[in-house]
Amino acid sequence: MKKLSVFLFFVFVMPIGTVGAYPDGKAKIKHFKQPLREFSVILTNEGYYPNRMMAYVGEKVRFFVTSTKKQSECFVLQDHKVFLSAKMGEVSEGEVTFKQEGKYKFFCPSSKHKGFITVIEKASDIEEQQRKIASDESKPNYWTPRDYDE
Repeated sequence: MKKLSVFLFFVFVMPIGTVGAYPDGKAKIKHFKQPLREFSVILTNEGYYPNRMMAYVGEKVRFFVTSTKKQSECFVLQDHKVFLSAKMGEVSEGEVTFKQEGKYKFFCPSSKHKGFITVIEKASDIEEQQRKIASDESKPNYWTPRDYDE
């Protein structure tokens, strides 16, 4: 009986809720002046989760940090002015914008835990650079075979 009521809920009630969310039937799209990426970071006895992250140059990155440990820890991002406390049951929030690509370390000096955030160029920027190189007239614009037997 319970399975039948759950099934009926998803068949009849859920579509009504989704139709009422947007009166004109179209979703509202938010446009940001600067892209935003958010990471939730949890500090445990084993370290940071996640301990590897990725972002693009020029993005605003927002960190939400908490801990599962009773003793207070922290989240310090190398070469940037981000210092967040990690306390059990509390969430700390901080933002940074990366201006250069690279590998940035985050750590806590009181515990030997560490992780990395890798910042790379956007593909569209790289493609634009490749187009400029390809349009250079000093290089041939045709394909030549390579000798792979060397």
